[in-house]
Amino acid sequence: MNSNRLSSQEEFDPIKKGSRFSVMELRSWRVRKKGEEFDPIKVYGGNPTVFSLKFNHGGFFSSLPGRKYKMGHVSFVDLVDSDEFSLHDVTDMINEMGYSRSWVVKTYVNDHICLKTRHVSLCTVSYLAKEIEQTIAFNPSIPIKALQEQIQQKKQIEVSIQKISKAKTMASNKLEGRSTSDILLNNLCEVFNRQLTGGRDKPIITCLEYIREYLMKRIAGVHKLIAKCEGPLTPNATKILEGIKSEANNYLVSWNGANKFQVSGPRGNQCVVDVDLKTCSCRKWELTGIPCRHAVAVNWEMARYRLEVGIPETWVSEVYWLDTWKKVYAHTIDPINGRDMWPQSACPTTLVPPKHHKQVGRPKKARKKSKDEQVVEKNGKMSRRGNSVRCTNCNNRGHNKRSCKGQGSASQQPPAG
Repeated sequence: MNSNRLSSQEEFDPIKKGSRFSVMELRSWRVRKKGEEFDPIKVYGGNPTVFSLKFNHGGFFSSLPGRKYKMGHVSFVDLVDSDEFSLHDVTDMINEMGYSRSWVVKTYVNDHICLKTRHVSLCTVSYLAKEIEQTIAFNPSIPIKALQEQIQQKKQIEVSIQKISKAKTMASNKLEGRSTSDILLNNLCEVFNRQLTGGRDKPIITCLEYIREYLMKRIAGVHKLIAKCEGPLTPNATKILEGIKSEANNYLVSWNGANKFQVSGPRGNQCVVDVDLKTCSCRKWELTGIPCRHAVAVNWEMARYRLEVGIPETWVSEVYWLDTWKKVYAHTIDPINGRDMWPQSACPTTLVPPKHHKQVGRPKKARKKSKDEQVVEKNGKMSRRGNSVRCTNCNNRGHNKRSCKGQGSASQQPPAG
């Protein structure tokens, strides 16, 4: 898809230029008919917001190096206004060219020198959480499937159930303010699962012994780390709070004489802090459990007026205290003797192993990845697994040039933009 802006030093006036299009018609795009003469310089004049789009469709890309688009058609869409243009309009344009309304944007050339008129944000979990926040506020029990259909219909993009579920959790925690943590990832379980790779394929007793020894060493290592820590908070929480303190220096605090403070900062940032409820209108204090920069500025202001207030560390949630960390790892795992010193079981029943059938091939150690996970090969290139090859001789799918016998039938391909 190519977009070319054409401008002139003269004032934009399509009627003065002799164009047969009115100003009202220039506000809506249209697909140029085949063989129709259209002069963009004469029509657009000096208007910097109106441009034309060039679509190459119905063909295919040749192989690297020197990739080119072959055996395709060219269509133009004129009178596109950049102030009103969006990706939703591309769907209607493709529909008028005779294709279905389902399409995917792919990047074939990463180095572009053309002017970027629109920036498409990545559909992340935080972005989806902002989109569905109002929906969750009015209907907290809305099914995840309904949220997925709503997002796909509104944004016309494919969103997985897992991503919608995480977005709903983030939006719900923001509204309820009871999470005291902004972590939505499953990294804790993933790291633990990674450490068990060495004992995963062992027999059940050997695997359990592997896990026991790892946990015993892990807890002992944490005890050594706790012994080196100083201060009321954990090392990570201390680092986060120090960064918040450096930002709080730029804020001014105004007291209302009771339990509320107005905190003003740079770029018009202004929030209200309630000391009794330990809340801030920015909601970061409730979400993370760590005082935000507005709350830290209030703490310093209260100390300056000799009010009864402790250091900012006392306002941090108990989950980040060093004492809480010590309580979590207070229990230890005791070492045990070797298998030759284990007592014999008094159970009269003899347990026999189940029937085992050895599978064909080497046992797999790599975990099975979910459907939504992307398989990325080396050098950042995507895997070609699952993609259908196209023959460069007959332009048909299902075989390559080496095994081409003229079989298959060419199918109409969606437009490449």
